[in-house]
Amino acid sequence: MSIATIPTKIKFTEDDIDNCWPHYKSYFLEVLNNEYNIERAREDLQSLIGSKYDLRVQGGQS
Repeated sequence: MSIATIPTKIKFTEDDIDNCWPHYKSYFLEVLNNEYNIERAREDLQSLIGSKYDLRVQGGQS
């Protein structure tokens, strides 16, 4: 098994995960169990940053 290099266009932070993926442990477990592709996870998180699902946009946290 080889590990692919994922091009980084954005550097994610803990704040991004806390505010966009409230159930992030589930996502990480799915990635570790090969049930959720890491490239797809990165794309999904990136698409949530700044969206209506981002708690920072909703005024939930900063």
